[in-house]
Parts: sequence; C-alpha cells; structure tokens
Amino acid sequence: SVLESAYHDEQLALERRNYLLGTGVRGVFIRTADLGSQGVWHRVLIGSYETLESAKRFKETLFNNFGLQNLQIIKDDNILE
Repeated sequence: SVLESAYHDEQLALERRNYLLGTGVRGVFIRTADLGSQGVWHRVLIGSYETLESAKRFKETLFNNFGLQNLQIIKDDNILE
C-alpha cells in the first residue's frame, strides 16, 4: 500500500480519507497501528499492490495526477520506500 499520511486523531484521518476520495483518489482506507511508545496512529493508505514495482508506479501516478507528495510504500506495516 501507499502511505499518504498518519494521525494520532482518528477523526483527522477520516477527514483526510474523505477529502482524498472527494478528489477522485480511489482505494483509500485507514489502518490503525499501535506503535508502542510512539502511540496509536491512524494511517491513511491507498491501494494494495502485488509487487514493489507496481506500488512505485502507482505512487508516481498519485503525484502526477493528484499532486500527492511525501508518499511512502509500506508492506505489513513496514516502510519499504
């Protein structure tokens, strides 16, 4: 998946998800992660991809079509890129 943003406040994550959906971004969802001493984070994620290469291509598409920057690719809650 592509990590778009993360919030401690679940309501802010919901608002961001709804905003992205409203701009036409598809496949947006929220996954909550408990990072222990760093607290609970509500991650705004986009899509699910079989390969790192397909995730990289989609990350580029998100930048080109929607201007989304600072995106990270994650798998199983680990940041890959």
